[in-house]
Amino acid sequence: MKKIKNRLIIALLLLSFSIFANDLELKIFFTADSHGRPLKFDYQQQTNVGGMAARGTLLKNLMSDSKANYLILDVGGITDGRAESNLFNGLPDITGMNDMKYNASGIGISEIRKNKEFFDTLNNEADFYFLCANLKTFDRRQAEIMLADPYYVVKIGGFKGIKVGIFSVITEDAIQYLPEEAKLNFTIKDPIETAKSTVDTLIHQEKVDMVIGLTYLGYYPDNVKTGSQTLAEQVSGINLIIDGRNGTPISAPYIIGNTYIYQTGKLGLTLGEIQLKIINKEITDFKFIQHPINYKINNHEPPSISEDSKVLKNITRKMKNLDKLKTTKIASVKDEDLSSQGVYNGETSLGNLICDAMVSYFQIDAAFQNAGGLAEATISANADINRETFKDIIKYENSVYIARVSGKQLKEILEFSHKRIGYGPFLQVGGLTYTYSKSKRMITQVIVGSETLDENKIYKIAFNSWLAQGGDNYQILQNLVQKEDMGISLDEILYEYLTTKKEINPVITNRINIVQ
Repeated sequence: MKKIKNRLIIALLLLSFSIFANDLELKIFFTADSHGRPLKFDYQQQTNVGGMAARGTLLKNLMSDSKANYLILDVGGITDGRAESNLFNGLPDITGMNDMKYNASGIGISEIRKNKEFFDTLNNEADFYFLCANLKTFDRRQAEIMLADPYYVVKIGGFKGIKVGIFSVITEDAIQYLPEEAKLNFTIKDPIETAKSTVDTLIHQEKVDMVIGLTYLGYYPDNVKTGSQTLAEQVSGINLIIDGRNGTPISAPYIIGNTYIYQTGKLGLTLGEIQLKIINKEITDFKFIQHPINYKINNHEPPSISEDSKVLKNITRKMKNLDKLKTTKIASVKDEDLSSQGVYNGETSLGNLICDAMVSYFQIDAAFQNAGGLAEATISANADINRETFKDIIKYENSVYIARVSGKQLKEILEFSHKRIGYGPFLQVGGLTYTYSKSKRMITQVIVGSETLDENKIYKIAFNSWLAQGGDNYQILQNLVQKEDMGISLDEILYEYLTTKKEINPVITNRINIVQ
């Protein structure tokens, strides 16, 4: 009798499993554009925000539900930011992602900004899949080959679960933000056409039940640029698009047709979560949550998140002698003092140096730094410079943007700056010189490089993230469509520049020339 009873129980359990086997919960956690910030840092007057160790704790807490299934994804833009990443070729960032058990990541500009060897180092270290369907490199015979896997297929929910296909594409614009060496290593195909063929392969050959696109494209309303909204409109069959590049934390997905588009914030300050309920392989319910990582959004105090000791330990193991490297001499000042004294009213040697560093690092036409972002200070002649030298002089943690502007727009930027002379918006400049006439109250001449400004020509310029977001009332920079957050911090660009120079001779070159 006992044997029959046991058989009955087993039969009932099997029947119960068959009824509910096609019902499952899937939680997708995602990040984008972390840009080389594996440790917590200070940002926009907030202290100890972000960092992978706190992200690791948050993920553990959110993944405590034994009934749910999980995916952990990144869009790309993982490296190239602060010293703790840059000095160690991005390996601390990859180590942190390995510890958190990421499944896959797209490829952003920062992963290919140096050269193919740099990407290969990251890829070899990663325990997760790097994906990109439209990014190619070259073999020894200069034939095009894939740089990474175009897609990744994973089974969720066991035998009667669903197959999820994950692919990635990167913007074709990425090429224009690469240095010449990297441009020789890579080619980028049309992301829309590539996505069409990749999604077709996933649906008809791989027989997946759900398609997720990790897109380093950006979201641009009204299709002012090819972005994730273009992809959703022109490529059918994509259920979810997890987008990057914009760095915009949104509160609700954009919905185009049957495609949901998600973004989370940049610099590892937030973690996106998509909760899906799936019945008979169909998504029946969506829920989207943005989780701040010790970071205030709209002045809302976030829950305090402690750091995961294992993640922190493994990250810091990849940063051998970080403190020593930060205090190691990288350059010296020669002949004259290096100064930002008078930065609100005219040209300074430190302002020149910072802007020249941006021009050199990104190989662009011109660069700007607002006076309000610099403390007035003097570094004596013959002083040594290390990665701590400008910690208090460059007042804020800003990343650097690159943009394409017309000559007319460039002149408008200078004109706005000069109207605010004596205040924070006044700009230090690099790559150009200009003359301002007091009597005429206007800029009378602008020379970019060695040529007179052409108002119809397109120029590449750089400026910090404060200005890019409309800080100091620079709406002209805030409204630019053709701009890209490169993620790397301003001070790191300066230190990289000084590392190549070894010695600097502070100079005033009359690039800001004020006449009667």
